Amino acid sequence: MSNVPYVKLNELCNVNQGLQVPISKRFMSAGENRYFYITVQFLKDSHLEKHYIENPPKATICKESDVIVVRTGSTGQILTGISGCFHNNFFKVNYDEEKVVGKYLYYCLTSKEKQKEMKNRAGITTIPDLNHFMFLDMKIPLPNYSKQEKAVQVLDRLNKKIELNNKVNAELEAMAKLIYDYWFVQFDFPDANGEPYKSSGGKMLYNEEIKREIPEGWVVKELSEIAKIKAGGDKPKQVSEKKTLECPVSIYSNGIKDFGIYGYTDTAKIAQPSVTISARGTIGVSFLRMEPFVPIIRLIVVTPKNNEYLYYLNEQIKASNFENSGSVQKQLTAPQVSGQKVICPCNNLLERYAAIASDCVKKIELCRNENRELTELRDWLLPMLMNGQVTVKDA
Repeated sequence: MSNVPYVKLNELCNVNQGLQVPISKRFMSAGENRYFYITVQFLKDSHLEKHYIENPPKATICKESDVIVVRTGSTGQILTGISGCFHNNFFKVNYDEEKVVGKYLYYCLTSKEKQKEMKNRAGITTIPDLNHFMFLDMKIPLPNYSKQEKAVQVLDRLNKKIELNNKVNAELEAMAKLIYDYWFVQFDFPDANGEPYKSSGGKMLYNEEIKREIPEGWVVKELSEIAKIKAGGDKPKQVSEKKTLECPVSIYSNGIKDFGIYGYTDTAKIAQPSVTISARGTIGVSFLRMEPFVPIIRLIVVTPKNNEYLYYLNEQIKASNFENSGSVQKQLTAPQVSGQKVICPCNNLLERYAAIASDCVKKIELCRNENRELTELRDWLLPMLMNGQVTVKDA
């Protein structure tokens, strides 16, 4: 039985609100006395534009060791390791460094238990709002300072390995993309003499269908000529929550956030590696799927008839601008995808690119699977370290 005491947050810290600044008073570039403006939009992967605030109040400035909480928007999301001036949708947790290790507090608040509690305390209104009182009224397990530091060391090691794998994957994806752009966009693939084709004077011919020049010997086809196109169906009525020998494949919806969000079934399986395209919402977002899976509504599947096209089409589809239908609910249809024009290189070049890209994808999958296991281990360890059910011995 654990003897770790639970302590209310108001005994360990206080909080202060962020700053709401009108767009007219935000700057697009850094400068003296300017601070990066941390907003809920900044948390989105798609958000690239940065804003800066000049001479904000000291209370709204955070440093990398601080912990800040999203009050409304992505309620309960916890940030650390970032410096700047934070928006009114956030509050900063000013913790007593003599009582609690900042990183330990961060890990406590990111635990599934505390994330659920914060969402419940924020309410189920149209716009959930975690107020200061409700936050400070929560309790966290508080082992002695030394045990807090040891728990942080273990969790940090796991997170650093996950971050390293993510960096490796980003570099591998960038390398495959760079080669694709060099060979199939700039047409500077290696010619018979190992020289860049177009830059070395390789013959280019104008193609009337796509209104541009392409290398001699290359052709233009509709996507349906080189791949099978399938629209996902309705979600199966009975779906088990765990992978089994009888139901070994993942079910995918639009695949924007999750790689398998509806459990597992063996109905309407796609057995070959394919590219999936989001047909609603974030239209056109695509993923390469290497393992068997089942697509459901809001997803279109492109399965190459020749496997050597797989990695090439993956990049082609990423770069495509699909036009959605004109209905009230915007969506992409299978016929629209089928009619997409694709430049088809000569087979030997496709084979060479497939060999390079395949090697990258295999390494990416290894890192991704390792991260899945590390994340599960971290999430299992987190509450046990906090509650004293697992202890870390001195090295």
